[in-house]
Amino acid sequence: MDLELIANIIARAVRDQVKVCIEYDLKCIDPPALTSGMLKRYGIRSDHAIVGFWRKLVKVLSRCGRVRIYQSKYMAFDLVFIHSVEDVYRLVDEDAYVDPIDCEHRRCVVAPHSHTLRIYLEGMYGTRLDLKLNLISVLRIVLAREPRFVYCLDKYVQSPISSESIVKMAMCILSLATKYRNALVRVLDKVPSNIETLAMLSPVLRDAVRRSVYR
Repeated sequence: MDLELIANIIARAVRDQVKVCIEYDLKCIDPPALTSGMLKRYGIRSDHAIVGFWRKLVKVLSRCGRVRIYQSKYMAFDLVFIHSVEDVYRLVDEDAYVDPIDCEHRRCVVAPHSHTLRIYLEGMYGTRLDLKLNLISVLRIVLAREPRFVYCLDKYVQSPISSESIVKMAMCILSLATKYRNALVRVLDKVPSNIETLAMLSPVLRDAVRRSVYR
């Protein structure tokens, strides 16, 4: 199982989890991005294949479980990927894995000892951790305000680690940053105004641009 397939499954799972949050009007404060039960919908069906997927993912995360997506003089934001084994909660009669808090108002069943992947957006000011938000929760908020952003997600999940997809997603994010610039300047020391300044602030985008130029 190669890195491209793993990245594709994770990206699709994130997109699908965000859509579940919106479809069922869930709080989605800290839901998993991926569970063992979800793997079956992405073609990983046998117990052997599921165990193999998580074994491979753990190896990948040991090398790149933290990805720097924004870096300025004073601030940094990372995507942090965390694997664990825990009880997970699924809506009754639905293939929807949710935050336990959402089970207070909806009927859920518990699947014990499932592998899970959670993804967090962590913000740091200097060496101090000041922010930690579940990525599904963040994207749910974004889509609540900007429903058309779902088209960016749908395009991105088709090839999530390709330079072209990363650049296109960066353009979508830049469009949001431009629209909400007045709010962002209050919380970020540098707000990009074009793709060039965004590339200067984002190591991931900078690397994608270099790969697209020199491939």
